[in-house]
Amino acid sequence: MKRKPSLPTLIILALLITLPYLFAVIAGGDDRIFGGFLMNPQDGNSYLAKMEEGWRGEWKFTLPFTAERSEGAYLFLFYIFLGHIARFTGISIVLIFHITRMLGAFFLFFSLYIFTARLFPDHPRGGRQAFLLCLFGSGMGWLFLLVGLVTSDLWVIETFPFLSAMPARILTLAWVLYFGCYSILFRWLHPYSWFG
Repeated sequence: MKRKPSLPTLIILALLITLPYLFAVIAGGDDRIFGGFLMNPQDGNSYLAKMEEGWRGEWKFTLPFTAERSEGAYLFLFYIFLGHIARFTGISIVLIFHITRMLGAFFLFFSLYIFTARLFPDHPRGGRQAFLLCLFGSGMGWLFLLVGLVTSDLWVIETFPFLSAMPARILTLAWVLYFGCYSILFRWLHPYSWFG
């Protein structure tokens, strides 16, 4: 049995991870300005610094947090490229960052949906359940909250797709490639075509 992902559902999921950011912007009021990051602002600000280099028209990364001059290197090209997009479009770096975050989340959810469909080609209900479990499942760490402990499954964003989609990182694209490669493998192993 074949099934196609519901694009409105995937778009809603991608927008769902934006609600906490919108709340943070609104909650600041006139007294505070939201910096754009809910998780790990140290890394987030370093991404903006790399995007700033692209916005200035540079392609080589130079360490912006030191007085020493360097020739630069072709590192962090993803963020530098986003800075070039911000410069060419006239859109702020922070907004480009969040547009990228939402697009990355959409493609992550899409690739996960296809992956779970390929896992259960003859059982669409099992595929949907696997999709939801992979997307929103974490672990049993929430039980430790009852005694005041926070376990890694609640803060290590690399561990679960939904948590990975919250910040805009190249990790989201890694998840897309991961699920895409396995989907191709499952298609080769099983005569099931999502596109048919």
